Amino acid sequence: MADLRIDFEWLSCPDKDPLEEATTARLEIYIDDFCLTRNVNTFTETIENSVNVSLYPLAMWLVSSWWRLHYEILPADLRMGPGHDWRLSHEMSAANSGFVWPNLVMAPPDWEEIQIWAQPTQEQDHSVFYLNGLNDSRIVPKKNFTLAVSSFVDEVVTRLNDSGLQDTDLSQIWSLIKEEQRDSTTNLYRLLEAQLGYDPGECPDKLIGQAVTLEKKLGSSFSELSGAYAKGDED
Repeated sequence: MADLRIDFEWLSCPDKDPLEEATTARLEIYIDDFCLTRNVNTFTETIENSVNVSLYPLAMWLVSSWWRLHYEILPADLRMGPGHDWRLSHEMSAANSGFVWPNLVMAPPDWEEIQIWAQPTQEQDHSVFYLNGLNDSRIVPKKNFTLAVSSFVDEVVTRLNDSGLQDTDLSQIWSLIKEEQRDSTTNLYRLLEAQLGYDPGECPDKLIGQAVTLEKKLGSSFSELSGAYAKGDED
């Protein structure tokens, strides 16, 4: 089992967007001691373990993808590759907002773990070129993954609050997720929706009803069958 670590150091950097300005930082991401953010800055021609980005879009992507990152497995049929909708919830590059993010893909292979893949940058025209990839995927205990991501988001929200930026979209979504986790019924609905490939509240009532019934009968074994019920990707 591997350990996920998200390190950062706040920076002062004027920006037109106050949310991005308040959360600009040097970001480093590690699997154990292996740095996944080691990069070449093509402007300065230097190699560094950290990359200068705003953490707000990354935190927003993590909370917006929270349930699917934790419970939606990699599709079994990969002949055509995972669909666009799946990739938006599991590939860190979807955080976007004009920043170049490391090529990380995260998804649960089962109930207790998160699988992480990484590739070096393939495109040649980026301002940041990530050097490190993983020859094989790494398995992180889901509890470790949740703790690392939760701590990261909490610190970004605290930074925003300290900067006078309360009640942001990030803080609202994060508060809602915490409430849903505390309510056993809502928590069950959210994880089943994610296993079926839906964002929160988007799963058809009939389908989620069937999933709840099956989950009560099968328990965690339902996750092994969820692919048969999951929505297809039309993109």
